[in-house]
Amino acid sequence: MLHNADILLLLSICISAATSFQNNLTFGKKCCQARLQNNPYGLLESRLRTSRIGERQESDDGDQFFNLSPTKRLSVREWNGNILVDVREFYEKDGKMCPGKKGISLTLNQYKTIRDLIKDGKIDEVIADMEI
Repeated sequence: MLHNADILLLLSICISAATSFQNNLTFGKKCCQARLQNNPYGLLESRLRTSRIGERQESDDGDQFFNLSPTKRLSVREWNGNILVDVREFYEKDGKMCPGKKGISLTLNQYKTIRDLIKDGKIDEVIADMEI
């Protein structure tokens, strides 16, 4: 039985795969063949098994985290005596998810500012103003 998070993950992967395939077509047949030979489906299959969007999990290092997508993670960790909320891209290496360079670490005060903006609906107001 599929949960809502599983359905969202599948949709996200399908859209991502379709976009990647479409982008690869612009570079020609050889590029597409090279991409398909790398077997992206094996990678997606392992991500489907391990990625539970929105569920609290614990890393091997003891950090608490939530998957936002198959490649993005929000983690709460301690560094140099400070609590950080980290939003970062991850990649798979040797069957293990590793943090990438792209991301941001927020101090507790910065996180609380963002949390309050969300709770007060201010970010949603800006998004609503931008939507056509």
